[in-house]
Amino acid sequence: IMLITLVRHGNTDANRDRWLQGQMDTQLNATGKQQADLVGERLSNEQFDVIYSSDLSRCKQTADGITKFHQQTPIILDKRLREHDFGRLNGKPVNAIKAGAKSQGIKEADYIVDQGGESDQEVKTRVLEAFNDIVSKSQQAGHSHVLIVSHGGPLSIIISWMVEEQKYELPADPPRIIKLGNTSVTRVFITGCSGRIELFNCQKHLSIMMDTSLQNDRGPAV
Repeated sequence: IMLITLVRHGNTDANRDRWLQGQMDTQLNATGKQQADLVGERLSNEQFDVIYSSDLSRCKQTADGITKFHQQTPIILDKRLREHDFGRLNGKPVNAIKAGAKSQGIKEADYIVDQGGESDQEVKTRVLEAFNDIVSKSQQAGHSHVLIVSHGGPLSIIISWMVEEQKYELPADPPRIIKLGNTSVTRVFITGCSGRIELFNCQKHLSIMMDTSLQNDRGPAV
């Protein structure tokens, strides 16, 4: 049995102001840095065999908040764990996708590709290849606990795949929508080809923050 802990990066100005960051190398803002410190404290007593992270700064900074308690644990940066690339839409308001697709009379996913971004299938293939590689290598190495720090889009793809295609067992109160808050913690137990999601999108470590509106970015993960 292997435990996988999934953590989304902390808050950025793009999350707060609702624009598409995609694969732009944005930084955590003050709120995001506080969130990273808090999730680090929450996970300080965990025993990780290895830590994987997207190579983009907002994930590396979030991982830094965790690794300061796990300085002997190796960390591996994997570009395949990056967010969806929105092409020329990177840096635009989130609603630019819907507006542009409507103006051209095409689907939003097709509009993203038209603007030089990745297709949904390309992102899914990339992310699941990374995840399955991580699981396979970790099982071969005999690891019992692996941490993955990534973005809302890729983590949602992984969890949706677990739920919809792999039919992993769900917690008592399963999520209706796969949306992950900043520095949320999701825990998954994997045994062979089966699995169980024990915890989903938990942000209890952020309860200390006075303004609960700062716990999440609004709307879809970008």
